[in-house]
Amino acid sequence: MTKKLIRYILFFACIGTFKSGLFASELLFKSGEAFLIEEVNESAD
Repeated sequence: MTKKLIRYILFFACIGTFKSGLFASELLFKSGEAFLIEEVNESAD
């Protein structure tokens, strides 16, 4: 598990801070959007 995690971190480091940051913010936006949709659906019930 630790070796996979280190490889994962190195992979992102190789991509570059800008690209990984862009990807992370996009991922955060999408998960936040999904969370909001779930919240709205639950409150509608």
